[in-house]
Amino acid sequence: MQNKFYIFIMYLVMWGLINMSLSQPGFTQNYKVRVVVNGDAITDLDIERRVKLLSILQGEAPPPKIPSSTRQQVQQILIDEKLLEQDAHKHKISVDKNDLAQAWNSIGERNHTTVSVLKTQMKNSNLDIGEFEEQLRHQILQAKILRLVIEPQVNVSELEIQQLLQTQHTPDTAEQEVRQTAQQLMLLLKMRDYVYNLRRHAYVEIKK
Repeated sequence: MQNKFYIFIMYLVMWGLINMSLSQPGFTQNYKVRVVVNGDAITDLDIERRVKLLSILQGEAPPPKIPSSTRQQVQQILIDEKLLEQDAHKHKISVDKNDLAQAWNSIGERNHTTVSVLKTQMKNSNLDIGEFEEQLRHQILQAKILRLVIEPQVNVSELEIQQLLQTQHTPDTAEQEVRQTAQQLMLLLKMRDYVYNLRRHAYVEIKK
């Protein structure tokens, strides 16, 4: 069951394209600010907590010292997440307690356990539940942006579907499934372009 737990949580993390986290204002004075995104800070603490979370979710021990390449990669992820959070605020998109409760219940059901037992397993794995919940909240926020802002803009043409049918169609693949795949691919591409456009118009300062 633990393997299934990790696989499902990693799916949540990966689905983000872009996995999400908040910097902690209360710790800004004690931890070095690494990036400023439109006035919002990303600190060493944000990076450390994210690296630790991802390591544990992958069944690995958190590194005693974060490699420079990992730090830079996570830093870029957090920048994109921060931009999406700011954009969600602009569109008046938010995540409430009910959204979080439904997400927790869904994870519990998929792992055939209760939320209480799930959180106990997390604690036993030294997983920061608060950080995980922030990650979960951002995943929900991202999904809302995808559904409410990006999806209405996606219109997959018949030509694009036929091209995809020619490259991916097999006797075991139903056309409807291919059409759904085309829609999903277009959504992912649109999300990538959406984040890139947010970056182009953002003020991002990388601290040394």
